Amino acid sequence: MLQVMLRYLARDILRQGWRSGFVLLILALVSAALMASLSLAETMVRSGMRQWQAEFGQSDLLIQASRQSGQPLFRASLIDTTGPEIDLAVGRLTARGQIRTAGRTEPAILTGASLADLTRLVDLHLKEVKPDLLFTGRQAILSAAAAARLQVIVGDLVELEIQGNRHAFEIAALAYAEGPFVQEDGPITVLVPLDKLQSAMGVPDRVDSITLRLVDRASLGPVMRAMAQRHPALSVTESYPEDHARLQANRTQVPFLFISIILCFMAISVLVILFTGLVTERLALIGLFRAFGASRTEARRVLLAESLCFGLLGGIAGWALGIGLLAVLVRQLNAGTPNRFLALQTGWIQLALSLGTALAVSLAASWLAFHTTARLSVSSLIRGQAADHGSGRLRPLPLIAMLLAPLTLLLAWQNEKGLVVYLLALVVLLAGLVLLLPRLAPAWLSLSLKAGARRAGPGIITVYQARRSRDFLVLVTLLSLIVTTVLIVHAISTSETRGQVQLSGQIHYQLELFITDLNRSGINRISQISGVDAACPLYTSGSVEVAGQRLALYRVQGVPETYSGTFRDLQLDPAQPTAWPDLFAGRGLLLTQTMRRIYKVAAGDPLILKIYARDRSYREVAYTVVGFFDDYQTKLGRYALISDVSFREDFAAGDYDSVLLQTADAIRTRDTILETLGPRPLELLVQRDVLADLAREGRQVVAALQLIAALSVLIGILGLTNTALLLFMRRRREISLYYAFGLTSDHILRLFLGELLLAGALGSLNGLAGGLLVAAAALPRLVFALQIALRISIGRPVFWLGPAVGMGIAACVSLLCLVFLNRSNPMRGLREGE
Repeated sequence: MLQVMLRYLARDILRQGWRSGFVLLILALVSAALMASLSLAETMVRSGMRQWQAEFGQSDLLIQASRQSGQPLFRASLIDTTGPEIDLAVGRLTARGQIRTAGRTEPAILTGASLADLTRLVDLHLKEVKPDLLFTGRQAILSAAAAARLQVIVGDLVELEIQGNRHAFEIAALAYAEGPFVQEDGPITVLVPLDKLQSAMGVPDRVDSITLRLVDRASLGPVMRAMAQRHPALSVTESYPEDHARLQANRTQVPFLFISIILCFMAISVLVILFTGLVTERLALIGLFRAFGASRTEARRVLLAESLCFGLLGGIAGWALGIGLLAVLVRQLNAGTPNRFLALQTGWIQLALSLGTALAVSLAASWLAFHTTARLSVSSLIRGQAADHGSGRLRPLPLIAMLLAPLTLLLAWQNEKGLVVYLLALVVLLAGLVLLLPRLAPAWLSLSLKAGARRAGPGIITVYQARRSRDFLVLVTLLSLIVTTVLIVHAISTSETRGQVQLSGQIHYQLELFITDLNRSGINRISQISGVDAACPLYTSGSVEVAGQRLALYRVQGVPETYSGTFRDLQLDPAQPTAWPDLFAGRGLLLTQTMRRIYKVAAGDPLILKIYARDRSYREVAYTVVGFFDDYQTKLGRYALISDVSFREDFAAGDYDSVLLQTADAIRTRDTILETLGPRPLELLVQRDVLADLAREGRQVVAALQLIAALSVLIGILGLTNTALLLFMRRRREISLYYAFGLTSDHILRLFLGELLLAGALGSLNGLAGGLLVAAAALPRLVFALQIALRISIGRPVFWLGPAVGMGIAACVSLLCLVFLNRSNPMRGLREGE
């Protein structure tokens, strides 16, 4: 019997052509959108991580000459890199020089390293390669952007000036803006073989740094201490804090996960509607099977087999659609930044999750179908009396609890480790909004009917039809989800844009110079360079642990009194008007607002910093929190400010680490500084370029989010159209009676379309309320858990954008339904006897 039922059902699926195709299309879009969201998130994460790992890659330790030695180079043979705990050692030598072509001369930074070791350490991809590339002798590698500036190609010869001597090199490859080439502007970076650069500089076996990757990162502490004791003249430090890079990656990944959650809710709502419609149309068929002796279990197996078939076909089709979508998107992103490598990251995890989502939704729909028909008698099934069975089973109290419980958690509980809990609370909150808010529509409609009890006309008829229609509730639910999705994406994009604008207005310096010998005489010498208007020296430390706190400060900066206002506008807490003078009155400390919430401290509270000073001593120094400042739109809010006097004393610091420079022409002053300081190892950042990189990263994230949100909205619109058509088909008899009683087509159209527009109005209001609630309660907690300082902005356009989107989509669906309504036979519903 089961085989007969399956064969009959398969033929029925094929006969329903467009309906089955519609189900597969929705499943394919769900699978494709989810796979694209997950894969693009991983792609953007690795692209963002590449910026942090440009210099150190997957390394653990960095060995350099200490500041006290006065010598920037040391012998590489002094370091024993053959131990079993060391997996990879990469020595590098850096020098300043010039690169000459037939038409121009540019300043250059020459980096000597082994290409084979360097590519194992950092993500470095070559855009164009000479076929016989061995990277030995006089072969050099440029970035693609530098080659475009110099108007050279692979195979051309260039001259490199090294310490006054000219050497001819052949361009053997062009690289993307990664690793040593991550800075596209400024001096041109040239990668040459290490032994060749050592020979040209006359410093055999000398390097300025060695980067180590350990076999087991757990041995980092013992290896670092052993290296420091063995080589007291060298500086042995951790290459970069891994948690910082991971949090920066999560900054990109979590918005995609956020949209994926909404996408799943949208998909479940649409597919449950589709499968419920299929089951409703097949009630008579199921009743016949039951009358011929089939059990409820066999009927359930048939529905399960159908759902599995739809899920597998839709999920596999979604793979192909998702990969094509990702290829187009990545190509567009690469076209916007042609010299940056953005590789598509799609693995078995993304494929399995997308297929699993399609199967899970299909199985959920089949369970709902069986649950709807399991308790009905055979005669009821044959008569098709289960269309509205169980539509009112959900009670309001559990739905209110689903709304209030996560909302209370999000508003009352703060924990920097609570990212997973916050995401689960968001899922429950969205479920409560999806289930509760649309079910308030009948109550609002009943109140409107009571208010206009003596009125009559098409409007009242529309309200009566909507109040008792289950399809109307579905329309409101889908429109609510669509509007909520649009508002959340709008809030994220607006926050990014406003953050960039405010950040650029807070910074009043154009250059930041990192160089050795930044003592007072060095600062004065730099201040006298032509084009430099003012200079502000800074001390900067690495990670500093705080007693009694689980999270360390990523950075502590020692600043002079001229830092605030003159070089950067610090938005200090108005409750502490004397915070800036108090910082220099003693051992004061300014924390970011992010760390204020994480540490749960107030002004006047003590914090004990665990300091590993530069003279290799360990100290625990008590500081007093004197105030807080707004770290709006920073990469990571885990840093603090102290006075330069306190930093010099407590960190045993001598020379400054960097100097901020004010200038009227950043590019010309940068070139003047490079010419004046000569071939010394330095790093010069143009603040305009740093802000441009931040803005570019934000635009890429927002563009990808908007694409995934567009797919979610498309799925919602398809489900909305399907529901509206089902609404029309279920009311064909009613429409035929209207025709029979003499009503014109215009009156009937107004009745039908009025209900759709009413659903659009209520769905827009529900979506607006849900979107504002999620943006105000959930998004700030996710930002807090990521420890970034992004302020969520909800502007006035939200209040007209949501209703405009909801009503516009409802109007478009109404026009689409008009086509089907005008083509239908007015008397067909009477003949069908519905």
